[in-house]
Amino acid sequence: MVSSVAGLGAGIGIIRDTDTYIGYLPLAHILEVTAELTCLIRGCRIGYSSPSTLQDRGAKIKPGTHGDCWALKPTLMTIVPTIMDRIFKAVSDEILSSPPIVREVFRLAYERKRIRYQQGYYSSFLDRTVFKRTRCLLGGKLRGILSGGAALNPEIQRFMNICMCCPVIQGYGLTETCAAVSIADVNDLSTGTVGPPLRCSQILLREWNEGRIAPFFLNFSCCQTANHHCHIR
Repeated sequence: MVSSVAGLGAGIGIIRDTDTYIGYLPLAHILEVTAELTCLIRGCRIGYSSPSTLQDRGAKIKPGTHGDCWALKPTLMTIVPTIMDRIFKAVSDEILSSPPIVREVFRLAYERKRIRYQQGYYSSFLDRTVFKRTRCLLGGKLRGILSGGAALNPEIQRFMNICMCCPVIQGYGLTETCAAVSIADVNDLSTGTVGPPLRCSQILLREWNEGRIAPFFLNFSCCQTANHHCHIR
């Protein structure tokens, strides 16, 4: 676990002792406990929530009141794809319920920022105007979001990048590896990638001609050798 936390912290690379992390997944979830320990050893504050009270449109939030993100103003958080789908739906519902002119402005701003983002540029003016409201759905202070636990839809990842005005990076890990195998670089603008191996892991690919799957072997300083298979695309 110690090795995994060290590797994850170095892989993310943007954690500061002034950050606030919001934890809402059960601590039985290996991604959550590893993320919290990574923040703790770097002196971050941690506030606790739940999936149903995380944001203003949460299932257990009374209409007209705010969710836990509004109160805690987190700068870092870990999100599983299921929660990201809920946030996507919340933003989409709010846009669809807006007047036609607002919907059109949002569509044009989204497309403009998407193009600039893929070219490696920031859109500070759009962030302060059009996307300020969507960003406030998760407190308005986020500097980075880590996604794990399952594969993330590339379109949802791009949507979160644009609407939350912060990098959304994806990682890969297993319970057997204390959640740490690989993580995308925080400056990587592409989607659908889990990045290179962390410094606490080694990956060896081996050819297997008999089938459509290629075995890869994972060796970790944080646990015993693991043996897994992945499908070839």
